[in-house]
Amino acid sequence: MRNMEVISINGRDRQPGHTVNTTGNTYDVMESLDADEVLHTVAAPGWYATFEDGTELPLVCWAIKESDRGHGVVISHIESEASVTIDASKDVSKQPGFTGYKKREV
Repeated sequence: MRNMEVISINGRDRQPGHTVNTTGNTYDVMESLDADEVLHTVAAPGWYATFEDGTELPLVCWAIKESDRGHGVVISHIESEASVTIDASKDVSKQPGFTGYKKREV
């Protein structure tokens, strides 16, 4: 068996020839990221985010968070027709010029 040096995530515990498999070394990192996360999404057919300049962006979905609060989600970035980014954690109402949501019949 080959002797390997294992370095922990925190970079403090260097132990040649030792391997420790545990979730304890990442728990603090995971806990700090455990903010009001999106639990699920709901379809939003016919809903649009409206802006001061008259722009209307169709919602991809509603994102429901742990706090039971929801927000509209739009396409975040379009690189090409084959590469579209949708980030359910991004609240469209936080974008500059946002005025509200509008429902149109589908």
